[in-house]
Amino acid sequence: MKSAQESKNELEAAIRYAENAISSAKQTIESMEFRQEMAKKQHDERTGREQDLLKKLEVMTDKYDRMKGYADKLLEENGDLEERNDELNLQIVEERNRGMEYTKQVEEQKSEIEVLERQLEDANRLVQFHIDREAGFLDQIKELKGA
Repeated sequence: MKSAQESKNELEAAIRYAENAISSAKQTIESMEFRQEMAKKQHDERTGREQDLLKKLEVMTDKYDRMKGYADKLLEENGDLEERNDELNLQIVEERNRGMEYTKQVEEQKSEIEVLERQLEDANRLVQFHIDREAGFLDQIKELKGA
């Protein structure tokens, strides 16, 4: 049989082994708790960043939607403006044609006025000729009466 001293030594060795195992287990637990805390912090930071990014994405999506709506509205207005521009260009062409027709009519009327002015001058000369001739006849009649 074993002596009491040997048994005591074995028990003390077993106690030391158990204490070492407990100490090692405590260190492992502390290390795991530390890692868990770090992982939780990293997760919270990542989650916070993800939430910030999601908020930014939502804001950017809203801005994009507004800008898209604005761009669509501008494209629609541009189409309306192009249509109005075409209408105005047609009106300009019509006005030019009308202006050219008026210019042609004015030139024709100027030519007619020139012809009429020449005819008036001719008529005035003819009237003056007849007046002068009448005056000559009157002078001859006076001479004949006076003689």
